[in-house]
Amino acid sequence: MNILFTTFEITTVNKSGFTKPLNDDFRSTIRHICTLKTIENLGYFLRYLKPIESCESVCDINVFKQGIQPLWEDENNLGGGKWIIKLRKEVGHRLLERLIIHLIKGPFSTTDVNGVVASIRPKFYILSIWTRTCPKTNEVKNIIKEIRNLLKVGNEVEVCFKDNDESLRDNSSFKNTTRYTEN
Repeated sequence: MNILFTTFEITTVNKSGFTKPLNDDFRSTIRHICTLKTIENLGYFLRYLKPIESCESVCDINVFKQGIQPLWEDENNLGGGKWIIKLRKEVGHRLLERLIIHLIKGPFSTTDVNGVVASIRPKFYILSIWTRTCPKTNEVKNIIKEIRNLLKVGNEVEVCFKDNDESLRDNSSFKNTTRYTEN
């Protein structure tokens, strides 16, 4: 068995017919799928992960370090935020796999990542990379470069950032983001 550097939890939130609950109610919508402790667990999960483009329901797939919830108010997420990449559904599965493998094989070199979320919607999906801290101005360029290199996407793909304090204030993950269009 090849043990991972840390344990990860895979959870989902089904948002079909979803009305936005209060934070305590949202916590109850999170469903545990599996725990990844080894490379073999990861291989099994990826082998049985349904291709995103075939998903008909609106849902989130969350991959977080054990003990960290995919919640803005989780103590490990409070001082951080999320890097957001909106993509066509057709490329979703490949990029999600790439991101999960990178997260699990070892830490990002430019930022402390708590987890990743794939938000599956009818015509597109959103990848979010959740960080423990918000980036300093001088770190932004290198973080975006690492994300683009990892996903193998160019400047045509917009990368945004939103801090979790702002998400708590406006009760949204995707409104009022800071957009970055260049490396």
